Amino acid sequence: MSSGTSSSTPSFSGFRLQATDGTVVPISLTAMRQSTLLASVVDNCDGSDAFNEPIQCPNVTQGDILRLVVTWCERHQNDGPMSDAEQRLAVKELPTWDRQFLDPLDNRQLFSLICAANYLHIARLLHYSCKMAAQQSEGLTPNGMRKLYFGMDENGTPTG
Repeated sequence: MSSGTSSSTPSFSGFRLQATDGTVVPISLTAMRQSTLLASVVDNCDGSDAFNEPIQCPNVTQGDILRLVVTWCERHQNDGPMSDAEQRLAVKELPTWDRQFLDPLDNRQLFSLICAANYLHIARLLHYSCKMAAQQSEGLTPNGMRKLYFGMDENGTPTG
């Protein structure tokens, strides 16, 4: 048996994440490593029975958003971590797959995905989803952004 630090990591490759609405979504270990938060949960576990239950994601409230996060992580599971230099660079164009993934999302989904990526510390997903939101916001007034992203009129009143 190896004496490396990974010996405490469970030997199976499948994990389950749970949104606060109760939705449970399976995820592979390599995909889960896109999230520095989830990677640290696995790395700091004693390896016993810790993963018999789903890993709670308390700031991801909707199962559909958790499924989107997992789909994105599975697609990018072999990508290395986003470097600090890469994070500082302005992305001119989103990669084709990521644009096609993010484009059909409505504003609620996109905003919720941004919040989930931020909470789970998934730098590249956060970067790309914020880029998509910025592109959708180009040319909007502050009132237009309030209405688009928060469903509020110019007085801050919900529009329905």
